[in-house]
Amino acid sequence: MSSSRDFNIVADTYFSTFYCSIIGGVGLNFENSYALSSFNLDEDKVFSVGQWDDPGGIAGLTLMVVQAGGTLHFYNSGIAPYSAQEITPTVNLSLYQIAGKDVSMTQVQLASIASILVVASEAMNTIYLTYDGANITVSEIEFRVRDFDWLSDVCDLIEKIPNTDITNARKYDALNAGWVGNSGTTLDTFSGITAPGGGGFQALQTYNSSRNAWPPLTHPCVS
Repeated sequence: MSSSRDFNIVADTYFSTFYCSIIGGVGLNFENSYALSSFNLDEDKVFSVGQWDDPGGIAGLTLMVVQAGGTLHFYNSGIAPYSAQEITPTVNLSLYQIAGKDVSMTQVQLASIASILVVASEAMNTIYLTYDGANITVSEIEFRVRDFDWLSDVCDLIEKIPNTDITNARKYDALNAGWVGNSGTTLDTFSGITAPGGGGFQALQTYNSSRNAWPPLTHPCVS
């Protein structure tokens, strides 16, 4: 580290970071061939360490994620010394800060999900990170509210509806019941509706082309 901090250590405990280790409360040891960080620590800002498992689907790779105030830094934790394995670029969390909040004072929560890293805190809009082996890309998550109320008459939900009788409300209910592609996939247009393609939306078109009707909603599209 390029700055120092106080550590409160419980006796007979083991504590390690990518810069130093404290064993049994004996003292502080820097790792062999350690490197100074590229940034300074502000003792008035949050500091936390987490990890990102299998980033970019690279099996066996784990990135150490260091939050220093409002910035995330990344290190390859599979190669020693950790402190010399910083990966660029960093992520500036202030770009996603909520008005009236200070992201540099709030610890983020990290979750590795299918090779991406979700980053969230009460002080910022939730983001997710992707890694291609060389670059880290940031995307903001757009949360959507799903309506669980049916718009159609209940009798129209349990029977297939001919194309000649289909209503916009019944189309909405079909998509809301799962006859639609996954969010984020390429958009497709069918029967005047533009929605995420593939998956359930493709199944809807296949069903409709063979029956000239919209499916009953008593079963999922995969049945």
